[in-house]
Amino acid sequence: GSGGGGGVYVCKGGGAGKGGVGADHGSIVKVSKDGAKSWGSANGFRAPNGVTVKGDGTFFASDQEGHWTPMNRINRVKRGGFYGNMMAYAPDRKDTSFDPPICWIHKNTDRSPAAQVWVKGRQWGALDGAMLSISYGTGRVWHVLHEIGRGDLMQGGIVRLPMPELPTGIHRARIHSGD
Repeated sequence: GSGGGGGVYVCKGGGAGKGGVGADHGSIVKVSKDGAKSWGSANGFRAPNGVTVKGDGTFFASDQEGHWTPMNRINRVKRGGFYGNMMAYAPDRKDTSFDPPICWIHKNTDRSPAAQVWVKGRQWGALDGAMLSISYGTGRVWHVLHEIGRGDLMQGGIVRLPMPELPTGIHRARIHSGD
């Protein structure tokens, strides 16, 4: 995803086997516009599949089930946040200290959620302003229903959009302003 100041944010998966991990494993990392510098923004991810930045600067990322991550999830990502994967670079973290996701997604529903996208345009009717989740695992598109709850916790769930399943998985999506 594009970040402020012309840089870019990237996801780097955590350790998934034996061996050491570096300080940016399992992190969302910002890379400066000139590519000369990078720094971590949040960590504790197993296999994040894309970063989405909403117009107000709020970050979102999915993560995949396996190796310490009990189920697929969609996260609102906060700077300095920890998202639970203990095989990522996680100094001084406990397995109970993770930031909860917006929602957990069972693999029978979506076995590999990818990036999210924000809908803009009146032609979308009630979905104008909504977050959609794109599925690499099923070729489906999901509406991410969410709200801010107690203590600034974003929580919600997903509902499948009534459209045909695409014949292949989707990693990224864009909303075309014309249609």
